[in-house]
Amino acid sequence: MHHFRRMIIQGMRTVDSTDLFAARSPRLIALVVLTNGGLDLALRLQRGLATPIHIYANRRVINARSSEVAANAVRSFDTAGLLLAQLWNMYDQIVLFFALGAAVRLIAPHLQDKHTDPGVVVIDDVGTFAISVVAGHAGGANDLARQCAQYLGAIPVITTASDVQNTLAADLLGNTMGWHRENASDVTTVSAAIVNGEPVALLQEAGQRDWWDKISSWPRNILPVESLIEVTAASFAALLIISDRLLEDLPADVPTIVYRPPSLVLGVGCRRGIHFAALDLFIRTTVEAHHLAFQSIAVLASADIKADEEALQMLAQHYSWLFETHTVEALKGVTAIVTPSEHVQRLVGTPSVSEAAALLSAQTGQLVVPKQKGEAMTVAVARRLYR
Repeated sequence: MHHFRRMIIQGMRTVDSTDLFAARSPRLIALVVLTNGGLDLALRLQRGLATPIHIYANRRVINARSSEVAANAVRSFDTAGLLLAQLWNMYDQIVLFFALGAAVRLIAPHLQDKHTDPGVVVIDDVGTFAISVVAGHAGGANDLARQCAQYLGAIPVITTASDVQNTLAADLLGNTMGWHRENASDVTTVSAAIVNGEPVALLQEAGQRDWWDKISSWPRNILPVESLIEVTAASFAALLIISDRLLEDLPADVPTIVYRPPSLVLGVGCRRGIHFAALDLFIRTTVEAHHLAFQSIAVLASADIKADEEALQMLAQHYSWLFETHTVEALKGVTAIVTPSEHVQRLVGTPSVSEAAALLSAQTGQLVVPKQKGEAMTVAVARRLYR
């Protein structure tokens, strides 16, 4: 097995990653309680859910159970309305331990849309029901309600159409798979077509192929196609695309959602001290010229001797790419090189940096853009293949 260095650079912080193409941070959850019963439930959830959780309890509860709340770092508040105004943009998800009507009135002034609102779950004071209220898919409230119900022995209450009909939620793939949704204007129309049982075309060219295993049964109205030629308004009510290519001639009369899976790896070789702006422009130009989606780039790969190259580190930080470097021995071992270089062999000790690094980081992958030469830099692109 070859040796390599892998890191995600976020701001000024370096974070190890165990999954090349699906590194995501856990959701930050706030639990808000008004009563002793609510605090008991919140403490049980805090022990059970494997994610960062902060408990906020009414000051009366804090005063009655001071030693217990101190041990669990419970935070106090006086007014629930003022507290929610503070928490709304601080947390990914919020669980409210009080009546649904009161919860609706308190969150109403803060609601914007399902793509930006935190996921909100309401649990009654004795833990009978865990109700998904806001952002069931985009904010993960449906899954959170199920998790809360599991730990508390409650009944999960989910009302979104795709869940109650046990079909695909078109707007959920980005969250569950880490895919970038390119457009949002047709989400409602495509989702409605799926839920209503209308024929929906599915064109998948890249990314993980087992995402449908997350659905208990494959919806009969979602029909895989091999190309856009098969997609017409007469045959399909909507179109779902999963691709890392820039597709031309999308059917104008068929509502479409395009997802960009993190399937591409950039292999880069460059001269020491290369400028960030020059390298960034060359990469963007190369990717666009080969009709690939920039949003599908997941990894930046190079040789170990470039691990401290400032321009490469800046690229990884700027675009939240995984930055992975490989030893010369590993690079030399890659045989599927399209454009080997004697010059690079003399300087570095391997006939390829960009192509070899891209292929190594893609693991089971193929080269989709062979080495492209710029001024003091080279770029190649590989696509990770999924079985």
